[in-house]
Amino acid sequence: MRDANAILQNTLEQVALAIPVHVALAVLVASSTALIVVLVTLFAIGRLLFWIGYANGARARAFGFALTFYPSVAGLVIAASVITF
Repeated sequence: MRDANAILQNTLEQVALAIPVHVALAVLVASSTALIVVLVTLFAIGRLLFWIGYANGARARAFGFALTFYPSVAGLVIAASVITF
């Protein structure tokens, strides 16, 4: 139960970052549908890998976390660069 709560908490934190980024990209970037589909797919795969690796420690879940987090950061950078130009 404790692991499940930790996974859910981490997922909530990642969703709180991902959703505003996806919305910003949808609003700011023309023809962003494919980009958002890729970001959502990476998010889902990353969460699955995070969940699978969670019981085996930080090293085992690191790739899943990275696959969730870094595409959101890249989307944030894209959205920010569109705003500034």
